[in-house]
Amino acid sequence: MAGGIIFVPWYKADDYYRFRRMQGGTTMPSSYDDWLGRAVREVARLLATGRAVQIVCLTPDTYFEWLTRRCAADTGEERLAYLCDMTARSGCEDSHDTLASSARQAHTHH
Repeated sequence: MAGGIIFVPWYKADDYYRFRRMQGGTTMPSSYDDWLGRAVREVARLLATGRAVQIVCLTPDTYFEWLTRRCAADTGEERLAYLCDMTARSGCEDSHDTLASSARQAHTHH
């Protein structure tokens, strides 16, 4: 297996639209179905290449609390930091990556 675990942020439909309306959601696809289709295809692609994938469900309320504790604004970078923090708290502190950074790496190798 190449590399560590890829942590994939996952949303419920209602939560997706809440995240999308926030400042950091400006780059998210306009519909949940579009996002879901892309996410499922990317997870399948990663699994086909031998990568380990762990889905991490994100909820707006928990994220808002986390932002408040950090005195931080909602940005794409903060969402990635939140994802990393949530995975570290779950005991997954070994070598890991996020879906966004994995996609960037794949994009630069094509």
